[in-house]
Amino acid sequence: MLNEKKSARLKRRDNSYFMERVYRFIPKMALNDHERYVLSRDCFRLTWFTLATLSVLLPLGLIVETLLLVSIPNIMFFRRWYQYSHRMAAVRLSDCGNTED
Repeated sequence: MLNEKKSARLKRRDNSYFMERVYRFIPKMALNDHERYVLSRDCFRLTWFTLATLSVLLPLGLIVETLLLVSIPNIMFFRRWYQYSHRMAAVRLSDCGNTED
C-alpha cells in the first residue's frame, strides 16, 4: 500500500525510541502500514509544534499558556489515536470471525 519512499521512512521511524514509547499506548499491531505511517508522521509534526511552542512561550514567562498549548493538543492527539486503534482492532477482529465460505 505504501510506496518505496514512504515505506523506508516508516521503517526508519518505527525503529526510533520515540515511536517505541508511542506504541506503548497505541498498539502497533492494531494498525496497518498506512495508519502507522500517518501516526508516525503526525507524531513528529506534533513534536515540532511542541518544541516550537516551548521555545517561544517559556522565555516570555508564559508558563500556564505553555502548559495549555502543549498538553491539550498532545492529550487529544494520543487519546484519539488510542480510541481509533482499539476501534479498528475490534472491527478487524469481528471481520475475521465473520468469514463465510
